[in-house]
Amino acid sequence: MSRSELRIGVITDIHAGPDHGSQLGSYAFVLLEGFMREMEEFGPDLVVDLGDRVNNVGPVEDALVLRELVEKTRSLRHAQRRVSHVRYVPGNHDLVHLSLEDNEEITLQSQRNRLEVWQGWPVLFLNTEAAEPDVEGLLTEVPHTSRSVLVVFSHRPLVPVPLARNPLFPPGEPQNPPWGPAFVDELVELGWTPFCVNGHLHWNHVLVGRASTHITVGSLVEAWECAGRPSGSFAEVVVTPVGREVAIEVHVMGRLACHYRFEFRKEARPGADQGA
Repeated sequence: MSRSELRIGVITDIHAGPDHGSQLGSYAFVLLEGFMREMEEFGPDLVVDLGDRVNNVGPVEDALVLRELVEKTRSLRHAQRRVSHVRYVPGNHDLVHLSLEDNEEITLQSQRNRLEVWQGWPVLFLNTEAAEPDVEGLLTEVPHTSRSVLVVFSHRPLVPVPLARNPLFPPGEPQNPPWGPAFVDELVELGWTPFCVNGHLHWNHVLVGRASTHITVGSLVEAWECAGRPSGSFAEVVVTPVGREVAIEVHVMGRLACHYRFEFRKEARPGADQGA
């Protein structure tokens, strides 16, 4: 499978609506404008919204805010072409007052588990509020010989993340889906090198395992790490083939800016150790 550079904009935990604790939802649309301006410069092939788009009020209010947010993100443009490729995965807050079907109707796309191919790279979108996905069923259309890095987007992290320093979650309460670790293990056993990007935790975090990498992108409006100001966090992900390797760079923007770079072997063998 021929592959070229893939550029992805990532935004998560927008929490548009009234302020709730340190989630300053009243800033969401102003900060979203800043994200859109940056995307015009970045020129992504794909923009992914990782969920928790609203600060919940009620069914009518949540639907109105979600519709406005979707209209904004779908209007993304940059100098070379119109960006109409926006993908949404559901977060837990998106499903408090609205059903999955409501979310799909408003976003005009499926928010169920699905695989797409972008610039030759397999990209998996997961609903971590649902039951365990069928790994082999999702990946049947990707030729065995092309198996290497698999980019995975989800709202929740797929594996446990240490949260002792995070004040937003009860101590000891897991935030990953119960099926997540086994799902990642199965991907590895099938020969993939999962590169997983999630939101939900409202901070920046990186976890590198034996054969998988897990990046958490912070919330657009979270203020607890920024002295009461919203962090404005979002990310730019660039996947690049470099000879026999694959380079993935993640630039997290905003007040908590950081940069990660990873390199992986280009082709993986089933059962091979593909640690970063």
